[in-house]
Amino acid sequence: MAQTRVTLGVCLAVAIVAAAPVAAAPRPMIALVRTKPVQVRASGFQPGERVRVTVHADTASYTTATAGRDGRFDARVRGAAISHCHAFVITAAGAHGGHAVLRRRPQCPVRTSS
Repeated sequence: MAQTRVTLGVCLAVAIVAAAPVAAAPRPMIALVRTKPVQVRASGFQPGERVRVTVHADTASYTTATAGRDGRFDARVRGAAISHCHAFVITAAGAHGGHAVLRRRPQCPVRTSS
């Protein structure tokens, strides 16, 4: 009888732990900090993950960075040129599968002649 109670108690404890919601890992994100030189700030990567940051604007430029213990990093992409009007795409692709994308559409109005 006592062994049955222990077994039921263990089964109940396992069921409660298994049903508990798992804390979702933060999703990788990337943000533009500066345009000249291009500087980004990213978070949500695995600690120590090597990340390739690529800027696609008029040309494509890239750099690599390593996420810190908190999964964050700051990186400068030398040679990348982002104007205030043109569109761009910045990607961060981690060695362990982390991936973040930042897209901006053209910002300046198109002038037409009348």
